[in-house]
Amino acid sequence: MQYIELTREKHIVGADRSSIKMCLKWPSRMGCHHVVDEQFAPNTLGVYKPKVGEQLLHRFLPHVSEAVGKKLWPVNSFARLVYKGGELRMHYDRPGLDWTLSINIWRDHSWTIEVHDDDGNWHSFEDLGDRAVLMNGRKQWHRRQPFKGREAYQLFLHYSEQPGFEGDPEFKLDYKPFFPKPPKAPVAQSYKVVDCLSDFELEKCLKDSMALTLEAGTMTREGLDTSVRKSEIAFVGHLPEWRWLSDRLAMTAREANDWGIDASGINGVQYTTYGPGSFFNMHNDRAEGTDDRRSLSISALIRNADEGGEFEIDGFGKIPMKPGQAIVFPAWVKHRVHNIEAGYRDSAVMWLENS
Repeated sequence: MQYIELTREKHIVGADRSSIKMCLKWPSRMGCHHVVDEQFAPNTLGVYKPKVGEQLLHRFLPHVSEAVGKKLWPVNSFARLVYKGGELRMHYDRPGLDWTLSINIWRDHSWTIEVHDDDGNWHSFEDLGDRAVLMNGRKQWHRRQPFKGREAYQLFLHYSEQPGFEGDPEFKLDYKPFFPKPPKAPVAQSYKVVDCLSDFELEKCLKDSMALTLEAGTMTREGLDTSVRKSEIAFVGHLPEWRWLSDRLAMTAREANDWGIDASGINGVQYTTYGPGSFFNMHNDRAEGTDDRRSLSISALIRNADEGGEFEIDGFGKIPMKPGQAIVFPAWVKHRVHNIEAGYRDSAVMWLENS
């Protein structure tokens, strides 16, 4: 986290600030695309790509790249009008928005941004006057407490460390395919284990899972068959408090997709708990003989069983995994979860699908 001074050639003039305020006050009149985000930012109004915001996005590009120490690409600008009581709930930014420059346009009360570090501590930063806050919003949890003033106007400039992300907000970037790569290995028997969740996020998953209503897991076509599968599940991808996990799994799976698989859509997110005596025999995730479009699977380990519960890929045996790691593989690859002898195993599973 660092500050950029808005001085000299980097200065935002009064006309720039006035234009941003007008876009937020009268979005349709100014030709802006507005959005109300009750999920992460209640009591606020957002505007995508205000004209002056896009100009500033490119004006600040060399300064942000210099501060970060690497080449960056501009993605989009986003302005937000915050009313009294408006807040920014804890979240991280979606894929493609690697670096964010947060600029205060005008407000009548302090509204600090709080950033979570790797040691589990929160730090507060203020973007006031001629100082803008630069942060790695894709990797750092951040939030703002309920605003105590009357109004606040904020501008965010988003940059990516990789080219290819569209700036058009009509596209949901976290659902688009990320830079297809040529196959590096036979996909019939391939997998990849990657880091996915931090210790803080693992604790959050376990805590939030206590509020879930779990049901017996079934097979797609066979229904409930405890000779094949015995576990308890809940679908969480549609729940606001679990949306961050959906974003994280999608991002991780697509970045690990070394096989060039079309994984542009999302089928769902399933939270699964295996207790003593639970298991899932050998199967694949793509139902043959149906219109199932699942193409890529990711399973993130949240809690390991005391004994048993190993994840096995057909032809490769048991795959060593630690909580926080995820295994990514083509949906047609057969796999299983071994019987739980003692303790509990929790995981989060997502299936991505082709277009």
